[in-house]
Amino acid sequence: MTTPYVDPQTVHNPTTGGSPPASWGDTVRDNQQLFSAPPSVKAVRTAVQSLAHNSYTALAFNAADAWDTDSFHSTTSNNTRVTIPSGLGGKYHLIASVTFAAGADSTRLVQVRLNGATVIGLLQATNGAAVGAFGASVPIMYQLAAGDYIEVICYQYSTAALNVTGSLSAHWVSL
Repeated sequence: MTTPYVDPQTVHNPTTGGSPPASWGDTVRDNQQLFSAPPSVKAVRTAVQSLAHNSYTALAFNAADAWDTDSFHSTTSNNTRVTIPSGLGGKYHLIASVTFAAGADSTRLVQVRLNGATVIGLLQATNGAAVGAFGASVPIMYQLAAGDYIEVICYQYSTAALNVTGSLSAHWVSL
């Protein structure tokens, strides 16, 4: 797990001419590592997932993650969620990307939900004619706390089931 940022001044502020303790150097090193390789994850859906007509469905990330620095995601337990690990709350740049298969005249919708309820990002497209394959991307910058989880919710209205694939990436930006 990546060590969260700690202000070195809170660890020890050495007196003029004094030597800082080892813990101060450890904190500086940990902070440099955090900023050079910030916590991030990219969860992916490689196989198609069928979306029923006129229903909201959480995208289940089925494949091994493209990367996951701090155990944000599990492909076996709550595989629709990306959860912020303990000690890693802060601002995150989130990108939800979904590709819908071609279908009849329809509405396509992608939501990014926080903790199963709050919509923090949304993209909706409505077309009165048949639609070819349709890709949607929803970028968001959002303050998240440890334990918060993000899900990508897909919706389509086209008279029949429709397949999707997609991904969710979360990149820590700052405290």
